[in-house]
Amino acid sequence: MGTALRRQATIIELEGGRKITSNGLFNAELVSQFLIQQKADRWVSIQEVTRFAKHSATPTNQKHVRKQLRKLVLHLRAQGRVLLIDYGSHGKAEFVKIYRGKTEEEKQHANFILGKMSTHKDAKADEIDQMRILVAATDAAVAEQETAA
Repeated sequence: MGTALRRQATIIELEGGRKITSNGLFNAELVSQFLIQQKADRWVSIQEVTRFAKHSATPTNQKHVRKQLRKLVLHLRAQGRVLLIDYGSHGKAEFVKIYRGKTEEEKQHANFILGKMSTHKDAKADEIDQMRILVAATDAAVAEQETAA
């Protein structure tokens, strides 16, 4: 029996500029690239992330993407980035954004998330410390850029 070669998933741009994954499966690396390419100075909805990763934003697909956010957080943290997640009124993740520290609202939200994480029973102290370090490093880099400009 021959072995099937599995192609590495990639980002495909469709007519009209919409981007999707090549295989329709959630891939933390591709989703992080998508968010970075979005110049995520805006909040990106879970529906938009789901349409990118799973090709359609059905409730089932959105639920799957929400469950995979942990992988995305860990992947981005390994790259030295922090993913902010905005939870709606029903406790579901509604929007995501890569922390850039450019606005006061973004800084307040990052502090809120870190405070919420530190009180969570599953929170790991080293993870929270690492996120605080990344947020501080991002803030320092933004401040340095502003003084240089």
